Amino acid sequence: MAVPSGASQDLSTMREVLERARLQQGRDLPAGPLVQAYALTGRTEDALAVLRSTPVLPAVGGGTNEAAGGADTFSAEHFEPLLVGCVDAADDGGLREAVQQMRVRRVLPTASLYGALIGAHIRHGALPRALGVLEHAMGRGVPPPLASVQPLLVMLAVRRRQTWNRGPPPPASLRR
Repeated sequence: MAVPSGASQDLSTMREVLERARLQQGRDLPAGPLVQAYALTGRTEDALAVLRSTPVLPAVGGGTNEAAGGADTFSAEHFEPLLVGCVDAADDGGLREAVQQMRVRRVLPTASLYGALIGAHIRHGALPRALGVLEHAMGRGVPPPLASVQPLLVMLAVRRRQTWNRGPPPPASLRR
């Protein structure tokens, strides 16, 4: 998730305010926005540290984390910039940890989150990973937005065309 020019300072200020308030008032403030602010400012390790230090809420009737309520609930919106930041930083370990944190906290991926991950993998030329995210999303019945799938389809078409243009190798008798 790209941060528009000029918004970085606002995000840094928001992060600092959240950090100070959280320290002054204990754990009564939501950790989700702090995770999001860290990730949006490129501090994915700090975002992961907040997740590690935040207790996991008990399951409420088998529901999602958001259904549990409370100060330290998380949503896919909080995790999206963290996951994308890990992809952008080529931090596979951080990505795995963030996904595990989502599972433990029962945060369900949204179409937007899947779309953002597909976009991040495409930006880095990781076609197999982008396809894997699309396959996972479709398998869960949460299709990503068409705007995020379209570049993936274009990338597939271009690669297919390149394969066709190469054609079969020349016969051995014509090779030197």
